[in-house]
Formats: sequence, structure tokens, C-alpha cells
Amino acid sequence: MRTEHIRLGMYKVIYSVTTDSCGRTFALLGLLPVAVGVILLSLRRRWSLLRRRGLWYPVSMIVGGCIWSIAAGLFVLRCHGLRMDLAAARTDVIDGVIERYAENSREAVFYVGGHSFAVAPYRIGPGYKLLRRGGSPLKDGLRVRLHYKGDDILMIEIQQ
Repeated sequence: MRTEHIRLGMYKVIYSVTTDSCGRTFALLGLLPVAVGVILLSLRRRWSLLRRRGLWYPVSMIVGGCIWSIAAGLFVLRCHGLRMDLAAARTDVIDGVIERYAENSREAVFYVGGHSFAVAPYRIGPGYKLLRRGGSPLKDGLRVRLHYKGDDILMIEIQQ
């Protein structure tokens, strides 16, 4: 369902999932324990301390790093899919004024055009996550255009 309201004035993009890193660095960091595990496994024959510890330590690093990289890779793929949806205009769009903006230490909740949105900096996944204490310009009475898919805010434009 595509919801569009009257678009008045000029808008400025303050967030877009296309400029989000989407956790690529986090995914690549998962390869670090894999590399260390492989090095420890290869040095095992030459280093008596590693022989006494057995195979569980380097193997668990390799397996854990692979699981980490796979999970993070799925996250990056999901983010890529949302970027493609935004580029192809396969998102819902709502234009309106922010109402009932409420923020606590964990999240912010607000309404635009009767639709509820929640923003949480600790939420895992792509999308807008910034709270006011972190520099978010969102507040009651601000006219915005939101591009979203499900619960993920993919782009925020504010009226100039």
C-alpha cells in the first residue's frame, strides 16, 4: 500500500539507508577470529602450549567467526534489499507532521499521519536509529516525508 499526501515545499534528506554502512565492518570483523583460529591451528604443532589446550580453542574460534560472518552477511544482504526497494520506489511513503513524539532512554515513538513509528539506537537491523539526545532533529510539529518498509524507516526528509 502506498500512502501519499499533499507534498508542500522543498524537502531536505536527513537520513537515507543508501548512505548507511549497514554493518559491513561488523561483518568483516567476524573474519578476525576465523583468521586467528586458522593461525593457531597451523602453529599448534610447533607450540607446546597450544598442543596441551587441544583442538577446541582454535576450532571454536573458526566456527564462531564463521557463524558471526554469516549472520552479519545476512544483515548486509537485508540492508541491500531495502536499498534496492528504496531505489525502485517499492516503499510506503507518508507525508505529514510529527505528533506525540515521546522519547525515553531506550527508544523514541512518534506518529505521522496516524501511523506509529519507533526508533531505537540499539535495535539490530537497517534503518533510522538516532534519538534526540544523539542529534536527531525529529520533534513534535516537524513536517516530514518518511519512506518506510514494515517497521524500517529507509529515508527521512524534513520540510525546509
